[in-house]
Order: sequence, then structure tokens, then C-alpha cells
Amino acid sequence: LCSSGLLTYVRKVLTPWQPTASPYSISSPDGNYVATLLPANIIVRSVSSLGIIQTIKLPSDAHNGVTSFAWSPSSTRLMVSLADQFHVFSAPSGDFHGLVQIPQPPGTRPAFASFGATDDEVCVFSPVGIKLTVFNVVSSKAVEISNPKFFSAVAALKGCSFRPKTRHMALLTRTAGKDTVSIHSADTRELQRSWCPETVDAQGLSWTPDGRWLVVWDSPAHGTRVLFCTYDGHVYKDWRGDLSHSALDDDMGQYAPGVKTLAFGPNGRYTAVTDGSNRISIFNHRLVEEVRLHHVSTVEPIETLQVRV
Repeated sequence: LCSSGLLTYVRKVLTPWQPTASPYSISSPDGNYVATLLPANIIVRSVSSLGIIQTIKLPSDAHNGVTSFAWSPSSTRLMVSLADQFHVFSAPSGDFHGLVQIPQPPGTRPAFASFGATDDEVCVFSPVGIKLTVFNVVSSKAVEISNPKFFSAVAALKGCSFRPKTRHMALLTRTAGKDTVSIHSADTRELQRSWCPETVDAQGLSWTPDGRWLVVWDSPAHGTRVLFCTYDGHVYKDWRGDLSHSALDDDMGQYAPGVKTLAFGPNGRYTAVTDGSNRISIFNHRLVEEVRLHHVSTVEPIETLQVRV
């Protein structure tokens, strides 16, 4: 065969075996599996061998549109969101199938859905942030919490955090222009305590990896402010950046660059805070600023690697 004839023959032979393309292909948190969502089923493959280890058949109405696809924290279950239905399947083995159905107003769909602290929990944020529903697929019990401050797919997890080990949920809500932090039971998700943090417009909260502190930070528009709180809401440290010691300190706080984001070390010993300037402040487990990193305003690539502290 000539080259063109051989190419045509190869295409005819290989085309029937090519898998259907899918925009949903996600790896498990432990890195051992890859799940691919197809129109009629879910294919779970092993990363080490790339072989198929499980095929999960989807409901017949899956063609209505998938809004989210996610692994559970322990890499043992998968969630598929279809409009107002949320299906939870066991993976990479087992035959568990849990179904959560939360009616939505006509023409709308949930803003965001994800697993909670365990594989049994599903957290669903309703459109325009009306409520957060935490549903247990094993006990079939649901808890509704009104007015979550962040509810979109991009920002929902900024205002909701689960405490390591104990799995208590901290949620940031806003009502009548006031921020509120609430702590919910690990077992029932019922409210245990709540308080109003000393923030004007909080931009997020998160438990530290060791579960010792609950960190809340304010909007950059209101200066630099990070609150390190205890479980019951007492402020242990109120960090407002590096202000010069002068009589104008209180007035200058509002003109600080403001907090952009926080990042925690894997073992919980360090917390990094970056603001709108060229500075990164790193706190140790005693909440003392141990290191301060600076980067130049203009980055000029060079052939050798340099690290400046």
C-alpha cells in the first residue's frame, strides 16, 4: 500500500477503538486513580497500570447535564451532580449508590456542590447563596444553614472549612451587613456556637492544618488584618501587618496593602500571609512572624538560580 492508502487503512481500523472524549477527567486525592465521566458511565483507571478497574453505570437521565464531578476526601467515592440530583458512587470498588435530591426553583441549578469532611457528606450551595444544605447519604439527614457568605464555585470553599481530626465545620455567613462565624457539630452539623468577628468584610476563614487555630482575614479594602481565633471565638492574635511605630499607626492601618491570600504548611507549623506589596510574612506555630520574604518589583530572568531572603 502507498503511504496515503496505509493511512486510510489505519484510520478505519483504529477509529472504532478510540474512546469517547470527555471534559471531565479527574485524579483521586491520593493519586492512585483517574475517573473519566462519559455520557453513559464512569470509567475508573489505575494510574500505575492505566487499566480499567471499575465501570460505573450512570442513571438514564444523565443527559440532562452535569454540573460537577468530584472525588471524596478518602478517594473511595465519586459524586456526580445532575441539576437537582446528586449521585454518590463507591470507587474504585464496591457497589454503593447514594442519591440526594434537593428541589431547586425553576430554571436554576445549585451554585456549587462538593463532599464535606467525610465520604458520607454532600454540601450543596443553593443559587444566589440562599442556603447551604449538608446532607448525609447514609443517614438521609439534612441540615440547612442560611446565608452563606460565599457560594459560587470559585469562592464557596473560602467561607467553609472543616477542622482536621474532629471534623467540626466552620462557616462564614453574612446577614444585615455583618459577618458571623458559626461552628457546627461534627456528627449532626447542628449549631454549637457563633460569634461576630472583628472584621468589616471578611474574605475567608480556614482551620490551620493542626486544627489549633481558626484564621479569619479581612478584605484588602479595609487594610491588613488577620485574626487567629480559638475554637470558641476568642482572638489570640490580631495581626495588622508591619506598621511603623508612630502616633499615626491607627490612621495608617486603613491604607495598608491588605491580605491577598493565606497558605499553610503541610504539618501546620507555618502560616504564610501575602498582601498587595512585595512581602510574604511567615508565622511559626507560636504565631510569631519568623521570616519575611521580599521579591523585586520587576522580575528579570537570568541563567542562574538565585534565592533572596
